[in-house]
Amino acid sequence: MKRAMWGFGAAALVSGIALLLVALGFAGVWVLLAFFVLGLSAIWAAVNYTAGSNPYGYAGFGDVSVFLFFGIVGVCGTYFLQAHTLPMVVLLPAAALGCFATAVLNVNNIRDIRSDKLAGKITVPVRLVAICAESTAVHL
Repeated sequence: MKRAMWGFGAAALVSGIALLLVALGFAGVWVLLAFFVLGLSAIWAAVNYTAGSNPYGYAGFGDVSVFLFFGIVGVCGTYFLQAHTLPMVVLLPAAALGCFATAVLNVNNIRDIRSDKLAGKITVPVRLVAICAESTAVHL
């Protein structure tokens, strides 16, 4: 499984670099480097969410990662690739999409509260207990 994970990670990295060169051929080195770092950060976040010696998804930090990568980074990065600019107003739909993705994660984790607690996974719904977690998911 680890070999497959590293193989697909490498394939994602190579294809990401190729796509960046095509999409941002106009841009300077700093823009390419910023997207490269964001891509590496996304791969690191995906792997360390549940893998490794201390997965952050089991410590209640998965929500922050989902909000950032599925909301802020995804929307703002896509907007910049299309428009070659990034006005601050783009943060509003980015935050909204991040909240939706985080709500989906919370609803999934609410279902697993008992098993997560028994397994030692401290997700946000485990910390908040079911009633508060449901309210949080609705408000997101």
